[in-house]
Amino acid sequence: MKKFLFPLERLRSFRQTRLDQELGVLEGLHAEAQALDLRRLALALEERQAVERVRNLRIVPVQELAGLDGFRRWTVTELRKLHEEGKALAQRIEEQRQAVVAARKEVEALTTLREQRLHAWRSEVDKEMEATVAELVVARWGRDER
Repeated sequence: MKKFLFPLERLRSFRQTRLDQELGVLEGLHAEAQALDLRRLALALEERQAVERVRNLRIVPVQELAGLDGFRRWTVTELRKLHEEGKALAQRIEEQRQAVVAARKEVEALTTLREQRLHAWRSEVDKEMEATVAELVVARWGRDER
């Protein structure tokens, strides 16, 4: 019986490594998206707190109102920028998902081929084993009849 060899194992291993790398990139993009969401939430919270501080003042100086107004305009601008970054990041995430899907298909194709060839090899080994057992039985039977 010969040992099972899959000549494309190195290619399958390479493609698996590439899939792992693509998944790592996707995880990094998801981490970026999460950080972006946290920045948005922190900015919105900071704005609410600033508005609340001014509301809690008994007498509101004009400088406070002007400062709050400037801060709110800046906040709106920053939230728009963050929203645009989020849209661009969502696009990059979708492109990376497609790359992961393609890499996964390549790995699965080679894995399926390997499994098919392993199954065929096992069938061949089983047939060889059956033939060997049959020969031994016939040989033993022949000896027993003498």
